[in-house]
Amino acid sequence: MKALALGFVSLFMSTLAFAHPASDRVLNFFQDLDAARDGSPSKICRIIHQSFEHSQIMDRLMGNYVSSPDKAGVADMRRSSATFMATKAMPELKKLAGENGSYSVNPNATARGNGYFAVSAKVSSKGKTYNLVFLVSPNQKISDVEYIGFSAINHLGRKFRGDLDELKRTTNTPVTQYMRNLRADSDYVNCN
Repeated sequence: MKALALGFVSLFMSTLAFAHPASDRVLNFFQDLDAARDGSPSKICRIIHQSFEHSQIMDRLMGNYVSSPDKAGVADMRRSSATFMATKAMPELKKLAGENGSYSVNPNATARGNGYFAVSAKVSSKGKTYNLVFLVSPNQKISDVEYIGFSAINHLGRKFRGDLDELKRTTNTPVTQYMRNLRADSDYVNCN
């Protein structure tokens, strides 16, 4: 009986030690990012496919351009959403969690509605500390990151759509042209 009670207490305590699945997703993202310090394109692409709602994020970044007459460019951008993230976003995230940085992830998550959870994380890099909130979707993928209450996707989306607006001044197919420019970028990472 004593062994059974001790086993129950042990089991009970071990269940308390587990983090919320959304917190696990964020922690796994940081651990994977740490393991990809060498900048291996295949590792970065794997992180994006495993950790992010890259298709949903791309639609949010494009905003009204999703229904643009540049259908071929929009389709290419959607197919290449992980490539876009690897080329544009991941080098910056990698700097934060790289050799000179540290992170901690709150094991608890807060419900945000519709199956989404918010997970707090603290990232320190180059003498600065950032308190971030990761939004994790019902299928356990990161769909946004908030900093001081502002959505990174909304912020980056405004800049991205500004780039598309600029291209629209010289071409009728700004998304197609953006993809051409992306593929010519020296930091281009192909995740397709």
